[in-house]
Amino acid sequence: IHSAATIRFDDHIKVSLQLNVGGTVKMVELARKVKNLISFVHVSTAYANCNLSDIEEVFYEMGKEYDPLKLLELCEWMDEDVMDSMTATLLRDRPNTYCLTKAISEAYLFQYAQDLPLGIFRPSIIGASWQEPAPGWIDNYNGPSGLFIAVGKGVLRILEGDVHKVADIIPIDYCVNMLICITWYTSIITKQVQQPLIYHCTSGSKKPYTWFQLGTLLLEFFQSKGTLQ
Repeated sequence: IHSAATIRFDDHIKVSLQLNVGGTVKMVELARKVKNLISFVHVSTAYANCNLSDIEEVFYEMGKEYDPLKLLELCEWMDEDVMDSMTATLLRDRPNTYCLTKAISEAYLFQYAQDLPLGIFRPSIIGASWQEPAPGWIDNYNGPSGLFIAVGKGVLRILEGDVHKVADIIPIDYCVNMLICITWYTSIITKQVQQPLIYHCTSGSKKPYTWFQLGTLLLEFFQSKGTLQ
């Protein structure tokens, strides 16, 4: 299971390419050295193709200018300032380097790693657990958890955004359980499919919950329980 990545939205394009795309290349090289490998699952993101209005469990082709290996080659010799000037052109209608490089990582896998027993997992925003190992468990302040804690401590009182947008948050134990199932299923389905399968783990289409509803719930919770100390 390859889940390592930089998840910073404001990382320099060079850093994001080297860690997210370069890391994927190295993991594929390692996987090819494993004897009797039966499953290789890459953790992507549901937002890799957030520039599209409808996203299905399929791979979306990128242009020739997004060749993963050529972009990694540029990172080896091109000055950071020059790469920085290219960022807007590469991003196009994607919001940040994280979404872009996760999409490029998928492109690498479909171009160069289809010989492996490959599956791709696309979760949305990962939040605290539902049940396991305990309700509300989390081990970091990434994503929405950091926001909730800042609200609970009274540090964060205003946040710019669209309250009507869906907060597509998935509990971490949902993601882990699904990832385990995908790893097992990949081992038995690979030889029966022509292309690697892609799996979404999202909530927005089934049970949409807006940021306004979430903010209201947070306010009610901390008003009843008191702020965090």
